[in-house]
Amino acid sequence: MRRLHYGLLTACLLSATFGANAQARDGLPWTGSWAVAPLGSTRADFSELRVSLARQTLRQYLYSTVGGDAARLHFSNQYGEKPLTVADVHIGRPDGDGNIVAGSDVVVTFGGLPNVVIPAGQSIVSDPVAIVVPANSYLAVSTYFPQATPKTYTIHPFTEQDMQLAQGDVSGKPVFTSPTFPLQYFYLTGLDVQNPDALGSVVAIGTSITNGENSGFDQNRRWTNDLSRRLAEKGLQVGVLNQGISGGNLLSDNIAPYGDGTLHRYERDVLDQANVRWVVHTDFNDLGESNGQELIDATQSMIDQAHARHIKYLCSTYTPTNETGAREATRQQLNAFLRTSPSCDGLLDQDAALRDPAHPSQLKPEYFGTPDGVHPNAAGYQAIADAIDLSIFEKPTPVAAPHPQADCDAGWVAGDTIARGNTPFSCDHRFMVLIQADGNFALYRPYTGDGKPRWTTNTPGHDLATGEMLHNGNFVLYDVDGKAVWATNTDGHPGSRLLLQNDGNLVIYNADDKPIWNTGTQELPRPSRR
Repeated sequence: MRRLHYGLLTACLLSATFGANAQARDGLPWTGSWAVAPLGSTRADFSELRVSLARQTLRQYLYSTVGGDAARLHFSNQYGEKPLTVADVHIGRPDGDGNIVAGSDVVVTFGGLPNVVIPAGQSIVSDPVAIVVPANSYLAVSTYFPQATPKTYTIHPFTEQDMQLAQGDVSGKPVFTSPTFPLQYFYLTGLDVQNPDALGSVVAIGTSITNGENSGFDQNRRWTNDLSRRLAEKGLQVGVLNQGISGGNLLSDNIAPYGDGTLHRYERDVLDQANVRWVVHTDFNDLGESNGQELIDATQSMIDQAHARHIKYLCSTYTPTNETGAREATRQQLNAFLRTSPSCDGLLDQDAALRDPAHPSQLKPEYFGTPDGVHPNAAGYQAIADAIDLSIFEKPTPVAAPHPQADCDAGWVAGDTIARGNTPFSCDHRFMVLIQADGNFALYRPYTGDGKPRWTTNTPGHDLATGEMLHNGNFVLYDVDGKAVWATNTDGHPGSRLLLQNDGNLVIYNADDKPIWNTGTQELPRPSRR
């Protein structure tokens, strides 16, 4: 196995701090630190899928961006035709050979249990894990598969990353005996962290250049990794999530193993990520000879969807394709729109960063990475990261305009807000909630005379602006700069609603009308007098 590359920090330093002060905190929002975009593929679709996971342990290596004091993992069986069982999941710190550093191994549970069954077509999130996640560093996630997996794997291919696969349930062992080395992520799709200083995450979505083709195995030199290191050096606590799929299209799905088109997966892979505040869309493979307006319309649609969720959209120009004629004209038409559209909240001019001034349809010679002249080398990826103006991450992000609940019976549904200065009541007018000047969101029974809140978020000192019920089922409080301060952390439940009940309990119900979160402030009815 190639040695894992740690960048500027040493394994010894990080392992010494790996478990210090780790704790998960109720109400602290989760922020995405690492992610990959899933797609479906069978062995028949993809010749590199020569592995069987049944009764084997897979150790997968991920490289964090923003750090935190607690973590949670995402697993997906999105494309499976039957349930998937995962068991004995561990997370730890690998050394340079991929073995687990002593004292860093932590068991991951799901609803308090070591095993979980993920239904076909669904995804799950682990329980919070008390573990310190350093920024821009490796973690290893070991998973045992006790039985046959679905015929259609949920994977992320073309990773530029080695994994390890060993016989039996050996998740807790620091060193695997006689492992093989798959090159795909299987079922593991994300890592979130809790960090009170996190400003949010930026999601990059695109195809092979986003995915980091030719950036170097186990080197973490994708441009998104380079961007994360720049942010850290600037002191900006921002997660950087890479949702590139090599071979992917913008307008339509591609055959396996090249995944769903960007428009198809945009909500799942971008808008529903934890604490996403920025998005940048880069490359795709369906640049045609006469579809410039269609590409512009698709881009405008993604901008509009991001803005509807109060997410800033960084427009990114299309890189040189080493072509001439009609396709080059389409590229220039699209880039002209991206450079001038007032809808863009910022610009990543990849074309200007990479093109050869003497031959504008080609990469600079020093950035050539592949024979087709399309994919850059590591220096080219660094040039992309360096072309991003980091000041966009220092500026306030948008908060929702006031949009109160339609009526007290329905509660707050996706897009509804509780603005500072508003005091919505339960239907019987006995209970109310409000954002207080001291930075707390509080629930009161105002006519009892004691003036004490029945429940608060315990967030004093924050200049809160609004609370919003998000499309993914999370209720989040934002300050005046658009930073997420507190959340119910109920994401993953689209169609949910927040309801202030007549019994004094504030409850989130999912789309099946089952409670998934509450304040526990319900009042029992008084016993009747005889």
